[in-house]
Amino acid sequence: LRVPIGPGGASAGQVDILEITPLGAGSEVGRSCCAMKFKGKTVLFDCGVHPAYSGLASLPFFDDFDMEKVDVALITHFHLDHCAGLPFLLEKTNFNPKARIFMTHPTKAIYKALLSDFVRVSHSSSGDENLYNEQV
Repeated sequence: LRVPIGPGGASAGQVDILEITPLGAGSEVGRSCCAMKFKGKTVLFDCGVHPAYSGLASLPFFDDFDMEKVDVALITHFHLDHCAGLPFLLEKTNFNPKARIFMTHPTKAIYKALLSDFVRVSHSSSGDENLYNEQV
């Protein structure tokens, strides 16, 4: 989605374009992930998993976007569909190593416990491909 932003809209001389790219949860609940580009900066909102899928199928569609161009990632809250894909993003994609990652204090406080529980529950499922091991 490309939205012209500026005084007078697209008919005025100087117009900036806000680009929004849903990488997950575009039309469903789960794997929330949305990239926004504006004035040369790229922000990634959330990086979750889809609760109905397992393994790689549960992740946002990272291949549809150049993660190396992300300047900052913002995790809005601690639900798995908004944050559980973050370790995969950091370790298994070309995510920009200079990018900063921010989350709310409550999310940061329980994030490790939440992921540990997610890994434990994922491993108890029979025969499914697991995203993470116990050392996450």
